[in-house]
Amino acid sequence: MDFVSGKILTIDGLQKGYLGFNKKKILEVGRGIPSKKPIAKGLIIPTFVNAHTHIGDSFIKDKNINLPKDVKELVGPDGLKFKLLIEASDIDLIEGMKKSIDIMLKSGTNLFCDFREGGIIGISYLKTALDCRSISSVILSRPKSQNYDKN
Repeated sequence: MDFVSGKILTIDGLQKGYLGFNKKKILEVGRGIPSKKPIAKGLIIPTFVNAHTHIGDSFIKDKNINLPKDVKELVGPDGLKFKLLIEASDIDLIEGMKKSIDIMLKSGTNLFCDFREGGIIGISYLKTALDCRSISSVILSRPKSQNYDKN
């Protein structure tokens, strides 16, 4: 088991202590000095959680277009976002998601909650983008159509 020590951010504020871990899993939390020399010392904080993403539209930032200032025109039901999503290839969507996931990982995000457009297909694209990436996700979805179909 490896250890890190320093000030740990807790619900009660900063507390001096250490964490023992193995394979990215915390196995021990303690105060004082760990039983083995720590591999690092410093400020110990939880990883970030991005609680509201829509990474299916990440590919749009790679397009060199002027985005409307009006929210409804941009992301409303008939807005630019949905027009671009319809026109995008599967590869564009998945590659855009991969880029956004990689940015989250590089910035210390360990979990994200994503609102998937495109129904089951949108979910499958995100699962493809997540393949071989060490990040946790909560996938929420909306139906492909706003019309109710009891079947």
